[in-house]
Amino acid sequence: MVMPVTVEDLAGWDADLRALTDGLGWPFQRPEPRRVFADFVRTLLADVPKKNSWGLAEHAGYATPRPVEQTLPRRPRQGRQRNPHPTVDVLLDQQRELELRLY
Repeated sequence: MVMPVTVEDLAGWDADLRALTDGLGWPFQRPEPRRVFADFVRTLLADVPKKNSWGLAEHAGYATPRPVEQTLPRRPRQGRQRNPHPTVDVLLDQQRELELRLY
């Protein structure tokens, strides 16, 4: 049997998602990239037909995909020693730690 979703359920899910994105947003120094990261996670979870940078950016309300593309981790170019973006592994480790604390 499927239970109806209540306003309290939605508020709880929103708070959990905010805790997740706040907890994973630590690598971003400024509030703007943290906000884009939170929007990125929300759009990944949303019913977006094309989950590419354009589709995610449009769903999040951005005029271009540039904010989303700049938030995504990239590999360092050949010859560079350091990647300025957080790595996927670091973010996944942080997500696991946060999930263990929340649940």
